[in-house]
Amino acid sequence: MEAKVEEIKQLFRDDYLIQAHKKLTELEAELTDEEKLSLAEMSEARVIKDDLQMANLLLEHLSDLESWEPVAQEEDIVTFSKSTQSEVIVRGEMLLHQPITPLLALFSECDLLKNWVPILKDAKCLGQPSIFRRIIHYFFDLPWPVTNRDMVVSAVGVPIPENNSTLMIIRSIDQYTNFLGINIPAPEGIRITMDYACLNVTYLGPNESQISLIARCNPHMALIPTVLVNYVTKHGILYFLQSVREQCEKYEGSLHQQSVKANPAYYEEVVKRINIDILI
Repeated sequence: MEAKVEEIKQLFRDDYLIQAHKKLTELEAELTDEEKLSLAEMSEARVIKDDLQMANLLLEHLSDLESWEPVAQEEDIVTFSKSTQSEVIVRGEMLLHQPITPLLALFSECDLLKNWVPILKDAKCLGQPSIFRRIIHYFFDLPWPVTNRDMVVSAVGVPIPENNSTLMIIRSIDQYTNFLGINIPAPEGIRITMDYACLNVTYLGPNESQISLIARCNPHMALIPTVLVNYVTKHGILYFLQSVREQCEKYEGSLHQQSVKANPAYYEEVVKRINIDILI
């Protein structure tokens, strides 16, 4: 059993989550009830199952466009929403006439996020427990009355080679004090909960890419004001995707390009995993 557990952990560290889940399922079938309880306490086992369950949910959302209400459209960007009194679910779609590498760099270089994401005061990478996973602490600059908010998330890229895409799964881990060996700081104010979110980046050609965004968050307010819903759906997501496009257009000579050149092995592994043959 120990050898198989170590194999699962290594697959997890290398972000072969589908293979890790298969090995985990096979191992569980061989164990006694007591051994299964012991295995269930392994943090990697919980995260593997949670991530793949979340990936399936998000892929279902991405394949469904019928139940979303269009909110705004600008050139090659469309935003959508679903909202209730207690939650906001938003979606954005953008066709980008740029290579995929700038997009991958934008979402991989955490220390540069605050330079271009409009609503961020700061973003700190608390740790990197696997190749494509980051534990990120966000600090937001939001309009009144949603002030003094932060969020801690696990963000992991799941390659989907059959679609030449990577699904970046983002979910809150604020219910933990420690996650995969990384200490999670206590909130100083009110912590936003990201129930789930994703960024799906797809290679369409040498100079054609697509990005899809879905997010459901809870700002922990008794009643979400209409001004906030409008801000997020009509402005926040649209501005975010506009910023993505602007940063991609300014990629040559940028800090993002410098980061890619400084770490070619990481980006070469990403494009290999999503089954595209391009030079980094």
